Amino acid sequence: YGTIIIYTNFIYMNLTQEELNEQLSTNQQLFTELWEAGDNHEISREIYHNIIFTSLKDKDDYKDFALREWFQLEHDFFDEEDEIYDLEIMQLTAIIPDKMNQITLRLASEAKNYNGLYDGWYTSIETL
Repeated sequence: YGTIIIYTNFIYMNLTQEELNEQLSTNQQLFTELWEAGDNHEISREIYHNIIFTSLKDKDDYKDFALREWFQLEHDFFDEEDEIYDLEIMQLTAIIPDKMNQITLRLASEAKNYNGLYDGWYTSIETL
């Protein structure tokens, strides 16, 4: 991760070193789970990302950013019980670790810019 962390520290300066490391570690866990399940990481598939907000305006502004970045909107709803806005966006891509790290760190960084929290990603296992 050394090269990635140095690179991302410059680009994603609003994320703390702890936030960077946590996201990269979470990604590595997901990569490992996929590989162990027999996933062919070179196959493009739908990757879903969840972002949480407490403000409707912040959520809407982030949604505009995500759509400009070629993400599709999957879910956009208000959780009355937790009083949060939950946004789920999707992009078609392969699971290339360096690329996924860049995508998730960019989404996390932008979420923080809009007072939100990047809450992770999930996908299907592709074996063909």
